[in-house]
Amino acid sequence: IAQYRKEGTPGGRIRVKGVVTHQRPGADIFLHDATGGLQVKCRDTNNYAPGEVVEAIGFPDLERFLPVLHDAILVRTKESRELTHSRVVSLQELLDGFHHSDQITIQGKLLERSVRPVGSPNARPPQLTSTLTLQNSNFLFTAEVTSTNGFAELASVPNGSVVEVSGICLLQLG
Repeated sequence: IAQYRKEGTPGGRIRVKGVVTHQRPGADIFLHDATGGLQVKCRDTNNYAPGEVVEAIGFPDLERFLPVLHDAILVRTKESRELTHSRVVSLQELLDGFHHSDQITIQGKLLERSVRPVGSPNARPPQLTSTLTLQNSNFLFTAEVTSTNGFAELASVPNGSVVEVSGICLLQLG
């Protein structure tokens, strides 16, 4: 997807297949295969379970110098589920631009947290997102956690604690 294009214009639609690692219905889904992870932007609101194998048909592009598939359509496959596991990574690997859209685990010292509502204000129970600001070496990064079972326990973790977070890595290269 991130291949050099002589004309500098995006190509036509492509089809990719991968294992679902995470989904934000109506926004994007993250797929993983033997070559790595991929963020697929789509408006599909159907729920896909982690480990489910799907095909995505969309337009390859680069966003902030990182590969993404835009305006995608998702197609379920009949292939068996394959759960993927987080890979422990170093801060240097992330600084080198590796692991975008991959499922990773990294440690950091909790500096601050904030909670904000997301989605419909009429949702019951209300959906919340907690943003954790973490420090590893001299670098800061954030981890976002949406309300799920165990969400309330996050409030009991004191600032200054070293925590390990696992999830989808979204690099924002400048």
